[in-house]
Amino acid sequence: MVFFPWKRGLEFAKNGSWDGAVGWAKRKEREKYFYYSDPIYYTKWVFFHLKEVDFNWQRIDDLKSYRIRAMIGNSFTPSFDAAEKAGDLLVERVATESQNIKMLLMRRIDTFPLELNICFYLMQTKYRPTEVVNITYHPKPLMSEPNFLLLNKKAEKNRNIMVQFNKGLAALKKSGKYDLYFTEFRQGRFFNN
Repeated sequence: MVFFPWKRGLEFAKNGSWDGAVGWAKRKEREKYFYYSDPIYYTKWVFFHLKEVDFNWQRIDDLKSYRIRAMIGNSFTPSFDAAEKAGDLLVERVATESQNIKMLLMRRIDTFPLELNICFYLMQTKYRPTEVVNITYHPKPLMSEPNFLLLNKKAEKNRNIMVQFNKGLAALKKSGKYDLYFTEFRQGRFFNN
């Protein structure tokens, strides 16, 4: 497994440099290039903020008074993206997710949207517990959707590999190991063994 920036990883999988990419939502424009696995996990994108900040939102309009940072290339809901494009939201784009945590701790931003499991993992592996103890998140998700393994259709073998992958995924879920792996991931242990 190799980690690339999101956009580059998808392009490598699409052009056949790599067989596939993991952690992608279903989009019509991708279906002609990729086989999709069964859902691997469901993402939950939430707004992280400091506990001391009175952060509350129910609609995109509620976000207008907050300083927001988000990853370059991330697209969120159509209403969020439209409000950002129109200049109704104060969104600064950055290159890495961990920069958002750092800027939040320095009080240079009010909030940032990030997938819940990714943020937990980053806080566990990149920061000391005493640094992130005051970070929390709003329970209302900005978006939530299933994510998949994508294998490119250029290689005929990938159709068969996808069938085998789906069987293995089902077996992991049935055995209970699937839930255990996600617990370890959130605690930062999954990649540190």
